[in-house]
Amino acid sequence: MTKITIGMPVYNGGELFHRSVDCLLRQTERDFLVLIFDNCSDDGTGEYADEIALKDARFMVHHQPENVGAKENFKMALAAAETEYFLWRAADDTSSDNYLELLLGALESNPEMGLAVPTMVTIEPDGERVFRPYPRLAGKTGWARRKAMVWRSPSSWFYGMYRTNEVKVAYHAVLNGFPWIWALDYLLLFQFGISDRMILVKEALFEQTHGHGSAAYIPATRAEQIAMLRTFYSFCRDFAEAHEPCRSVFFKLRRSFFLFMFAQRRTFRLDKIFLRRH
Repeated sequence: MTKITIGMPVYNGGELFHRSVDCLLRQTERDFLVLIFDNCSDDGTGEYADEIALKDARFMVHHQPENVGAKENFKMALAAAETEYFLWRAADDTSSDNYLELLLGALESNPEMGLAVPTMVTIEPDGERVFRPYPRLAGKTGWARRKAMVWRSPSSWFYGMYRTNEVKVAYHAVLNGFPWIWALDYLLLFQFGISDRMILVKEALFEQTHGHGSAAYIPATRAEQIAMLRTFYSFCRDFAEAHEPCRSVFFKLRRSFFLFMFAQRRTFRLDKIFLRRH
């Protein structure tokens, strides 16, 4: 029985989409499904997806009748997954040929973990490959380990491999409590990192093309930025408290300070918000 579903939301993917599909075709783990959600592309992406699906039964295509936005397209790709494991794959990203095999093996061997994440490689506009450092976890346990994991998690770990039942719950929580696209990925990762349910698989490489991010979704006004910061912090605080109720007033203060600094790191720093001219 197939264990892995890859949700692939795409809008006007162009040649990068072709490259990403080719990467999936080269995977050493052969038993997977790819659900392509074409968001009303007008550059031939939908037609190319249909061609791939005709040649390879592992690929299935859903054509949105109208552009539903990136957030909804990603949500629908996850909702359609019925296998034990799930991952998203952006239309402009690639990975090592053993990516699926290694992440699957890590989750199969560690049933207490909910998310397996790779080594990150950024592809710069000039083609240079820049490796992102892993969190320094040697000798760290408990709260110190969880803090390090959360603080250093790159947003692209969003494209790691999840247990499907767990990511559906976690993603639903984010969508219900955080209305923005920008920084949404960090809140999803936060839930796995702060509960120590994220496993690092250094041999698996994920390659993200620089310059194809979600910068267009950054809130522009001071009021929006403050609201995002406050909501992000509140989400983290409430989840952390539910996962591990505070053992003492001192620990609660320490954790609250860390979470507020983390919220500023992943959204907007207060000093920069108030020093900006509006």
